[in-house]
Amino acid sequence: MPENSKNKHECPFIMIPKSLLKSNLSPCAKVVYFAMIERYALSEKNNWLTDDGQTYIILSCKDIMEIQ
Repeated sequence: MPENSKNKHECPFIMIPKSLLKSNLSPCAKVVYFAMIERYALSEKNNWLTDDGQTYIILSCKDIMEIQ
């Protein structure tokens, strides 16, 4: 199978903790949580740290509203 045809079937994904799936959070709250996890990983990759060494994210209300 050519390599590029293999990539056609791949899609982005997010690992979801089972405990979160079973939680009483609304579906919208879960989606926001997943977006925050993605942003956290990106922030770690880009070494976005506070003076205390904590990783931080930027996720505006506008960003949340545009999640599809």
